[in-house]
Amino acid sequence: MGQSVNLYGWSGHHIQMSRTEWNECLACAASQGWVAAGTSRPPIHFYLHDAPVADPWNGSYSEPLGQRVTSADAANLSEAWSKAAKASAQRRQASNLSRLVRLAQAGSFLISGETSTIGTWAPTPLSNSGHSIFQREGRALSRAS
Repeated sequence: MGQSVNLYGWSGHHIQMSRTEWNECLACAASQGWVAAGTSRPPIHFYLHDAPVADPWNGSYSEPLGQRVTSADAANLSEAWSKAAKASAQRRQASNLSRLVRLAQAGSFLISGETSTIGTWAPTPLSNSGHSIFQREGRALSRAS
């Protein structure tokens, strides 16, 4: 696994940081009273010639495996990170914490070691044609309104 952590919000929001920075941010949240609720199990791995592997899950946040932080836990993290950002004397740490606050305020998010392109669908009206264009990752799809 790589040395980075990628956080993906449902709105398409993405934050990448080192594992060290991520673990520091988790420690900051804990120092502000956040109590880890535990993450949801990451996806089960499938192999072509073997049965699916469903290893026991411990609810970890630190190892980026595709696990999900619940909406309730994200709200608690957002509150703790907000307090920590205000108390932080280090500009870089405060910046990371502020970005995490915005991500967590939007709700549940994924913790992954993989970098992926996650696009969001955004309607853009076409000039008086009665159609909309939906764009995702540089591609456009047309549909009638």
